[in-house]
Amino acid sequence: MIYHATIPPCRHYIHQILTNIIYCTKYDRFVVGTPVPRTICSYTILSNVKRQGDLISPTYPGVYPKDLSCMYKFIGKPSQRIRLEFRDFDLFFGGAHCPFDDVKIYDGMETTAPLIGTYCGQQRNLVVYSSEHVMLVTFTTLERITEAQNRGFSAVWEFSESFVKLDFITQNAGEHIRGTECDQRILSKGQSNGNVYSPNYPFLYLPKIVCRYFIYGLQDPQHLERVRLVYEKFDVPSNANTRNSEEDQNQSTSHKVNTSITRGRIAVQYRQV
Repeated sequence: MIYHATIPPCRHYIHQILTNIIYCTKYDRFVVGTPVPRTICSYTILSNVKRQGDLISPTYPGVYPKDLSCMYKFIGKPSQRIRLEFRDFDLFFGGAHCPFDDVKIYDGMETTAPLIGTYCGQQRNLVVYSSEHVMLVTFTTLERITEAQNRGFSAVWEFSESFVKLDFITQNAGEHIRGTECDQRILSKGQSNGNVYSPNYPFLYLPKIVCRYFIYGLQDPQHLERVRLVYEKFDVPSNANTRNSEEDQNQSTSHKVNTSITRGRIAVQYRQV
């Protein structure tokens, strides 16, 4: 007896000639945006089409193919930023510098934009934010003789106007730490003082954010600076059970706090839930 079956059409085929394997990525979950012409796994994701969704590597959770070059370009509105959270990340690990398979994330639309990071191996709790309304993610796998049994990655992405605006950092000559929502780095330039602010100050602060401030004094044979932190305005709810509302903040406490650190750097964390 002979059985006949119809093979459903695939949206894309990835053909590995050496291993004689055909990978099919016909499922809609792999199609995250508008396909880039003449590519098999590159897409443009526009916020005016969809504000959030999934980003899944080809054939996930099966073993991903070799010799791939995928690009995912996120383009939002000028008022938006992008958040990318990897729920699962499992790539071949060839060393700390990721010389083989990798995911690269750029803070812009092209590979000439500042690089946020290069990732391979297994990653945990990997969350990345764009500085502005665009982000580029590349996924590259090399042709190898040895076989690897890695799944690839599964992530969720979101465009939003609610992520922290970074203009509060530029007020004090700080530097935004790329890839974070609102962490900043402040390096001493021989100046005696400066100011740091919470996001959205002097207006109502934002709920459910974590911002970290890293302040570094000079440390060399000629300099050994200490950091002194004075809270000139400290206005948060005194009741731990209160939430972000104008009434709660009117009932908050305000006081001055002096902090002196004997080492040349200090990390300050601003958190509101």
